[in-house]
Amino acid sequence: MMVCVEIAGSTEALRDLERELRTDPDLRGTRLSRVDAAPAAGEMGFATEALQWVTDNNELLAALVGAVAGWLARQRPPTRISVKRGDREIELVCDQVRDPDATTKELVRLLEDPDGV
Repeated sequence: MMVCVEIAGSTEALRDLERELRTDPDLRGTRLSRVDAAPAAGEMGFATEALQWVTDNNELLAALVGAVAGWLARQRPPTRISVKRGDREIELVCDQVRDPDATTKELVRLLEDPDGV
């Protein structure tokens, strides 16, 4: 499965989340990569647009969304993220995440494949 996390309008926030995910011991050994956007007219270089994460393990999905929910709960408004898996997309705003554990359970429920894959 492939999960993509985007943060609206903030490359620095996305890099901060990336640092946190890369140092999370529960996610060690998984593949996390940057998805870069093409530079806008007159700009040089690429900006990181999203983080992409690949696994075939639903337990690691729970670890990923738990780390994302915990990170988001510590952010200030108007931090908004979008978590995508296939045709499913869930958008969260930091002030909506009052209970990271409950948010994690709900995200896993919404993102899990009904076939358990």
